[in-house]
This record gives sequence, structure tokens and C-alpha cells, in this order.
Amino acid sequence: MSGGGDLLFHLAGIPTYVVAGELATSQVLVGDLPRPRFPVALRDPAARRWRAEARMTLDYADQAHARRGDIAACAGLAAQAIVQAAHARLAADGRWALNEKRIVERAGLTHVGALLADLGDSPAQLQHAVAQVTTALEIAG
Repeated sequence: MSGGGDLLFHLAGIPTYVVAGELATSQVLVGDLPRPRFPVALRDPAARRWRAEARMTLDYADQAHARRGDIAACAGLAAQAIVQAAHARLAADGRWALNEKRIVERAGLTHVGALLADLGDSPAQLQHAVAQVTTALEIAG
């Protein structure tokens, strides 16, 4: 499984491959440990899974929250989808993402996160904001 597992204080959760990433990137204090590279065979499936999760999250943000004018839930799901898309981009590039600190920046998606600065408060404005995020992430369809 390449998608995220729930973890407190993480918007999208953590990848199931986080243990391999920790092994690859952590500092070894004593002895030697293998340093696995991000597996080529994992890049496409992980990216595909994260993109699918982002797409479904944005669809739900639109259908369940934006159309009802629920600002908080809409904004939260849009933010979650941006982090999921960041995971997808990093996985596709073969870069380990072990947590969400600066993940949007690392994935080059800061401009998408900025779209959340002014979502508006009407159902039409919220739907427009979700559509803008979807387009900026290029995950529609």
C-alpha cells in the first residue's frame, strides 16, 4: 500500500513506506545500515494512489461541503488534498517524504496552498476555490 495512514497532527497521514524512508535518510549513530533508494517500482503506484486520494478529497470537499457553504470543512479538505498531491509529486520524483513539514514547498506547490488564503464564504465561492485548487494540481478527471 502506498497511500497514507492516519496519524495525529498529519493532514494526509504518513506513507506506508515511511520505515524504508527513515532507514534511507536517518543518521546512523553506531554501525552501518542499508540506505535504500526510493524504489523505481514504487514511484508510479505511490504517485497514482496519492493523486487518486487528492482527487477524491477535492470531489468530497466540493460535493459535501462547498455546496453547503461549510467553510471550515471545505478548507480542511482542500488543504488535505494539497498535501496528498505533494506526496504524489515527491513519490513520482523518487523523493522520500517522511512527514508533512514543508512538503508543499518541497513539492513545488506553494502557489496552490496560497489559493486557500481567500476561499470566500458562499457556496459558489467555495466551489470556485475547490475548482481552482483542482486545476492548479492538475488532477481533475
